[in-house]
Amino acid sequence: MKTLALASLLILAQGQAAKIDTKDWKTFTGKTKAFSIRAPKDWTSSDPNDPDHQKAVEYIKKNNPDLAKMMENGNKDDDLAIVEVPAAGMPSINNVNEKLLPGIAITESLYDQVFEGLVAQAKLKQAGHKTVQLPAGKALSYWGVLTISLGENQSMDLKMLGYMLTKDNNTYIVTMTTSPDDTKQKAIYEEMARTIAIKG
Repeated sequence: MKTLALASLLILAQGQAAKIDTKDWKTFTGKTKAFSIRAPKDWTSSDPNDPDHQKAVEYIKKNNPDLAKMMENGNKDDDLAIVEVPAAGMPSINNVNEKLLPGIAITESLYDQVFEGLVAQAKLKQAGHKTVQLPAGKALSYWGVLTISLGENQSMDLKMLGYMLTKDNNTYIVTMTTSPDDTKQKAIYEEMARTIAIKG
């Protein structure tokens, strides 16, 4: 469960959920075209090969060493990263990262064990999980708070929300993260999760 623990980055923000207008959202598709997810129109792909988004990738890596490790060590066959880049130009910490793990089919009966492994290995605080229904099928929804070391005895707490679902003997892990003071993301993330599609 080591790889899965690395992917355990995200949580639900507190507060009342707002109605989200998704009519102008964009669709992002993974390299294999098997996975897709919709996101707000001002979000962008953070493909490391795209110079326009290098600053977003580097910002995330600099401020989130554990997330950087996950991005670098993830499966190379299908890896889709999306970030929100505000008009001011400085990439925000909000992001979505999807990974396809071929040949790993996590059954619903293993969800409790998977969650316990995530909490133990990632040292998640205020964590919880439940089974949810997504367009691609039943999924494990998990959330928690991860303390990220920033060096020089400084750290930050990262709120995290994640979905793990299996189809055709592949496991898809979708992780979303936000800073503790960003309360607008809960409704956006939940709406994004409802747009997940996996081709058979």
